[in-house]
Amino acid sequence: MSCIELVLCRNFDKRSQIITRIIMKKILLVSLLVLILSPVSAQLFKIAGHEVGFVYVGPKAGMNFASISNYGTSPERKVGYHLGVVGEIGLTSMLSLEGELLYNSKGVVNDLGFGTKEKIKVNYLGIPLLAKLSFDFVGLSKVYALGGAYANVRTGGSIAFESDTFTEDPLPLTSDEWKRTEWGLVLGAGAEYDIKYGKLGLGLRYEQGVSKMNNVYDNTRSSNFGFSLTFKYDLVDLFFRMKNKRNEEAPSE
Repeated sequence: MSCIELVLCRNFDKRSQIITRIIMKKILLVSLLVLILSPVSAQLFKIAGHEVGFVYVGPKAGMNFASISNYGTSPERKVGYHLGVVGEIGLTSMLSLEGELLYNSKGVVNDLGFGTKEKIKVNYLGIPLLAKLSFDFVGLSKVYALGGAYANVRTGGSIAFESDTFTEDPLPLTSDEWKRTEWGLVLGAGAEYDIKYGKLGLGLRYEQGVSKMNNVYDNTRSSNFGFSLTFKYDLVDLFFRMKNKRNEEAPSE
């Protein structure tokens, strides 16, 4: 590689990192605004005199089946997990916005041949922002489709070599080889069922990385199939229950 090509590659990487930081700052700002305005939003949206706004918050956990394109010679999917919190704000009875704060364990398994495998684990703290369209369905409260984008910040990770005859201790990933941030696109679907004080949901999701993950291999982008379970607590219902309780306890004049 010539000096000019090397300089151009470094400038491109710097621009990509700057763009990623700007996107993440905007995502964090929007998430904060959503959290601040969510108690008010539930009272603002009405159609034909009926409240259709809603606010749900709750835990989320699930499994990842992740890989990294163009990493090594024979990349295979690695089993990981994710856990965190999810918040959802309804704009209408069908359309809502969903934001999440997730800890993700992703990576790839590279088959080196002769019974030896290279196992990469990459841990992220991520914020997906999604638009969600829900529909009534027989036997379920809702079925839905969603789409949006995510931004991840690498919090750790390791590389290890294993075979039938030996297993090496994992070594930490280095910043020289692995980029600090990653972002991509999300598509998913799922179903939800009403239970007391909220909703229980099962979701399926595909994530495709857009930004490059690795500085050594070209076009290394993550992909991930995942499924998750969520419980979303109905904050609007909680608000009205607390309001009614205060009214009942208030002394009558």
